[in-house]
Amino acid sequence: MIPVEGKDDFFGNNSLWILEIETKKSPIYLFLVGESTIQDFCMTVQKNEPLNIFDEIGFFNWGSQTLIFYNPDSYQDICIEEKNTYFAGDCIFK
Repeated sequence: MIPVEGKDDFFGNNSLWILEIETKKSPIYLFLVGESTIQDFCMTVQKNEPLNIFDEIGFFNWGSQTLIFYNPDSYQDICIEEKNTYFAGDCIFK
């Protein structure tokens, strides 16, 4: 877990959390973006806390975006199209 806090305080606590998720393959990186006009992300888990699929890790105060970075060579079964929007529960596997 790497917190990156913004210096401007226009609309709440601007923030960016970077999570490195260890897997049996190469790691996955999850960027939780709390934009200045959207509010921040409130983390509810601790660093190195074991998690299961669909465990809550936190919440946005109002809304924002999440970015997932992964090595496509390690995760060839993930089927994500560019410039598409996905929501919790959407299937992204072949």
